Amino acid sequence: MDIPHFFSFPENCCEGASLFLGYYLFLRFPDNKFEIIRGLTESAYDHVYHLWLEVDGHIFDLTIDQFPEYENPIFNSQQPHPMSDIFIEDKRLELIIYLDYYFNKVVESERFTKSFCRFSELVKINT
Repeated sequence: MDIPHFFSFPENCCEGASLFLGYYLFLRFPDNKFEIIRGLTESAYDHVYHLWLEVDGHIFDLTIDQFPEYENPIFNSQQPHPMSDIFIEDKRLELIIYLDYYFNKVVESERFTKSFCRFSELVKINT
């Protein structure tokens, strides 16, 4: 299945996975503090980023298993992030602020909304 922004999961999917998990959890637990953390490291060619979700300071990293030293995602782990010595915290944003950027600039929200409406109609027809 060719899912936009997730075609190579878990590789290069840290941003989308963190945001979608954060959005789901935010809908269920709106009183908690949700932040997207961007870690930065420099390679020989460019800057490399890795993003994860923190909920009330607990780490959720659905794509850490893209790195050879990790076999499983991280759910509700205490700080610091296990790769904090490699990916130095570069940016920390509230989930809601980051979602606004992501849906408007990355996902192209108008196109996403049309696709979601078509999906909703299919679900209604099949239930």
